[in-house]
Amino acid sequence: MKSKLPENIASEHEHGLKATMVDRRNPDDPIRPLMKATTAHAIIKAGTSVDMLEATGLTLMDLPNDDSDVYLTQPQEITIRGTWKPSSIEKASSGRDASVFGGLGVLLVPPGCNYIDIPRMNARAVDPNFLKNYGAQIIPLDQPVPLEPVDDPALENLYLVQYDFDKDYIDQYVMKIKGGGGLFVETHPFPHVFTPLSADCGGALILGKDLGNGKFTFAAFQIPYGYTMKVNSNTIHGDSFFVGPYAIALTETELADSVLFRQETPARDIQKITQTPTAIIRLPILAEYRLAKAINHQLIIEKLRKDDTAKNLGLSFFQKLPVDILKKVQDVLPLARMAIK
Repeated sequence: MKSKLPENIASEHEHGLKATMVDRRNPDDPIRPLMKATTAHAIIKAGTSVDMLEATGLTLMDLPNDDSDVYLTQPQEITIRGTWKPSSIEKASSGRDASVFGGLGVLLVPPGCNYIDIPRMNARAVDPNFLKNYGAQIIPLDQPVPLEPVDDPALENLYLVQYDFDKDYIDQYVMKIKGGGGLFVETHPFPHVFTPLSADCGGALILGKDLGNGKFTFAAFQIPYGYTMKVNSNTIHGDSFFVGPYAIALTETELADSVLFRQETPARDIQKITQTPTAIIRLPILAEYRLAKAINHQLIIEKLRKDDTAKNLGLSFFQKLPVDILKKVQDVLPLARMAIK
């Protein structure tokens, strides 16, 4: 793994950096890496605000032009029944390099489910509160990224490492019993950041919530180039569907709780997972302006028609209103009719 860190810093953190290194390959045909740690970009600290442009080495010139269009999608999620068993209770079978955090537990789902289809959304297109409910936030790279403090000082240093995900990573590694052993999700007591390093990056980050009583919800979010996804401590998440180079901040800890999706069968069969994109509406800024204008006009019309005090307003007030509003209230306000003439 290459390093952009000063030599003395890299030497001081040699153990922590080595713990982040992976080189995952098809266990049946290991000719090329399918997910590999390629570059150590920086060491960032929990409890601080991070300049992700500086940390990744990207510049404003590297970023795409600001897209002022508005993207909208109906937030969607899937709820499943499952039993989360950490590795201390049930250890899943997988390749030896399937997790940087060591042992893997299982998230057992009822047998007979052919696949779990997780809705995939552009993180910019959903209500920020929907993301917030999943413990996440999407932040432009030219804005500071606030990282929450951690309870354990040993987890303060987060290693920002570039991982390159191949398009065949899911099929040729993750879903093989001697590879990833299935799709994983995990939690840990430190915040994460996920940053695409190329406009060609694809895939989506899975986020989840434990609803209690054996129920979990999941949704997946695409992170546009030019943005970073901040994920709070102890949030359920998984990045196996990524494609391309991503900068990910993490650290070594035995406190991580990573599990594999498996069916609750005697053989603990691997549970198939898919991601399906939701319908998205692209609203050009002009259309957005027109929509906002129409909404505002409708609000004014309703208030003028229902508010008795409107009859006491002078002609000069009505002469300043748009004609489309005047026409909608002229039947109840004579001065509006006069203002049209």
